[in-house]
Amino acid sequence: MEKNAKKLASLLQETKTNPNNAKGWLDLGFLYHKDIEDYQKAKEAYLKALEIKPDYVDVYFILGHLYHNGFQDSEKAKETYLKALEIDPNHGNVYYNLGFLYHNGFQDYEKAKETYLKALEINPNNEACWLDLGFLYYDGFEDYEKAKEAYLKVLEINPDYVYAYFFLGFLYQKQFENFEKAKEYYKKVLFFNPNDERTHYNLALIGSIQQNKTESLQYLQKYIASNPKQYKSDLKTDENFEWLWKDVDFLKLVK
Repeated sequence: MEKNAKKLASLLQETKTNPNNAKGWLDLGFLYHKDIEDYQKAKEAYLKALEIKPDYVDVYFILGHLYHNGFQDSEKAKETYLKALEIDPNHGNVYYNLGFLYHNGFQDYEKAKETYLKALEINPNNEACWLDLGFLYYDGFEDYEKAKEAYLKVLEINPDYVYAYFFLGFLYQKQFENFEKAKEYYKKVLFFNPNDERTHYNLALIGSIQQNKTESLQYLQKYIASNPKQYKSDLKTDENFEWLWKDVDFLKLVK
């Protein structure tokens, strides 16, 4: 807080001393936006920057993000991103954010796909965009092969991208029912994040489905350790564990 206060005081002084410096207003808006989370003051600072420099594409980019994530105003966010693209039609990150908005704000899956692919045409190494494109293929189009291809593309760009391993595991578990392949990807998640509770739960679930009590209880023990408040509800309502509900070792673990 003290660090933010000093930075805020410095930026307020900068905008007072140099009121026509658009970059100063952008920096002030960014501080209000990301660090202080005063979205109204952030918007005012961004708009002041645009008043000084109407073609300041970086401001439109971050202002669109603010409208979407801060104010939950999808229409205003779209309008702002489209304005940014009028100024710079090759701004890959704007296309990515706009695609995310079409995907999650409007549930316009065709438009989202078109926009994500445009972002990737400009920047084919945008791993986050490939991941979100995978999500879109998975939940928007139920095209699981395309989702797999997108997740694998993420790992081709960045072999340490742990979320891609998790969602490949989930894909093989839920849609392809290839449990051995799912376990392979989940274990990669645990290599990077040994305490990931979702992965422990899903590995326990696979162990139960395969009637492998030892493996299921092994991962359940780790899941319970990482999620002591929620685990009883999860285990008592998930029918995949039903055959274990009367098992002595299972009952000792979840008591």
